[in-house]
Amino acid sequence: NKSTCDCGSPGEGWWGPLCDEQGCPGVGSYCTNHGTCNLATQSCLCSSGWTGAGCEIPHCSGTPQCTSRGFCNGTFDPPQCTNCSDHWMGPTCDTPCVNGSQFPMDSGVCKCDPAACFDGPSCDRECS
Repeated sequence: NKSTCDCGSPGEGWWGPLCDEQGCPGVGSYCTNHGTCNLATQSCLCSSGWTGAGCEIPHCSGTPQCTSRGFCNGTFDPPQCTNCSDHWMGPTCDTPCVNGSQFPMDSGVCKCDPAACFDGPSCDRECS
């Protein structure tokens, strides 16, 4: 009877039923399919938007990520900021939407509040 091994965390880089196959770290595949594997060093060179030993952690633009006003969504490749906080929009949630709200969500379109008299891409220009 062959037994199987738990090959450890995604950062360890051993594969196969007995964890005796040298490879690169990753979740489900070398470098989680988000980078290039260097078998000689058992290390990954992660693609843009990914980090971690096995390129398993999404990393979005903005400092800090998504300017702390959104969610770094790793279901996109590369990851994207989504669900920006009220009155913010854009790829890093750093574009103001002053007198309105982004609609539809994640569209980058600031829909101005009809009760206030403002226009412009960020609803920040007073109507004349």
